[in-house]
Amino acid sequence: MMPRSAGLARREGSGRIILIASLATTPPAVLVAQALSGPSVAMSVSFGAGLAALSALGGGWLQARVMPMPPRYFLAAVAGSFLGRMLLFGVAVVVLVRGTDLPVAPFVAALFSYYFLYQILEIWIAHRRSGALPSR
Repeated sequence: MMPRSAGLARREGSGRIILIASLATTPPAVLVAQALSGPSVAMSVSFGAGLAALSALGGGWLQARVMPMPPRYFLAAVAGSFLGRMLLFGVAVVVLVRGTDLPVAPFVAALFSYYFLYQILEIWIAHRRSGALPSR
């Protein structure tokens, strides 16, 4: 069994990992979108990436809270988190279409590309928290 302080350090580091990944990948993507397609596409890409990052941070926070609980609570939280994220993403697309003149395709492409990236990171973090992967 790992010491309580090690688990706490792992829990606090998960948000940092998501933020570092976001800061390392979003600015280049926005700059490429700006250079190739203009400011409206770059803004749309940045909104999609930002929403995915907020979703991942929320998911990481929830995961840290339910990891020590019994498996049925953990699975319920995972399912609820997934449904909540999909609802949030759907509402964001509707707001983008109805409330702005920004193009939808770059927003959706960035949102789901970053969502996929952050899902990989969340799974990796969950494995580290559970002890399935050694921490460095």
